[in-house]
Amino acid sequence: MNARGTWTLQRALFVMAMTALSLIGTRPAGADLPPLPEVIAGIQRQYDGMTDLRARFVQEISLNTMQRTDREEGTLYWKKPQRMLWDYDKPRVKKLIINPRQAWLYIPEDQAAYTQKTGALLKSQTAVRLFSGFSSLQEDFEIRFAQPSGKDREGNYLLLLTPKGRETGASDIVVTVDPERHLVIRCRFVDAYGNVTRLSLTQVQTDRRLPDRLFHFEPPPGVDVLPLP
Repeated sequence: MNARGTWTLQRALFVMAMTALSLIGTRPAGADLPPLPEVIAGIQRQYDGMTDLRARFVQEISLNTMQRTDREEGTLYWKKPQRMLWDYDKPRVKKLIINPRQAWLYIPEDQAAYTQKTGALLKSQTAVRLFSGFSSLQEDFEIRFAQPSGKDREGNYLLLLTPKGRETGASDIVVTVDPERHLVIRCRFVDAYGNVTRLSLTQVQTDRRLPDRLFHFEPPPGVDVLPLP
């Protein structure tokens, strides 16, 4: 087993699972802050009515042990059920593809493709629930407004998710929701190693009828295929 591949794919899954929150919208806000259960119910309704999503993303990971921040950009594609493609294009090209059967991490620069059965990759119940919508997250997280006002200076909702157990591998997660566009626009969390991940989405489009073939991957000739358990 390739240790680098295992670490990279598992870390990519962790980022995917936590930032899957950013695929979910909420209902419009009025002048007053609505009750939290109403906000969560509105988020779930939006998720239930969504079939797929396409967006540009910026992902920043501040590595605690190395005292540096890695910034990556690309396009995110998501489709029910259990289909995601993180198509990185800056600073280097790579793809994380997940479909109901198989997960792939393809790094052209390394001429390597790491693969794992989706069932094994999604062995975390938290990751599975994230594919099921926001309301089921209450089984793993305490959800509340992040501060008394429930909003930031720009009027966006701020939700704080605190893990109930250790399985999530993260500390508190802060989710920023734009009430005008009904979409999460930022997500921030800290993993068990003290690394801070920030994700932002722009140019969000939903219900684009994304084809299933977008989430299928065939390794190009000459690429080393490295299976992971």
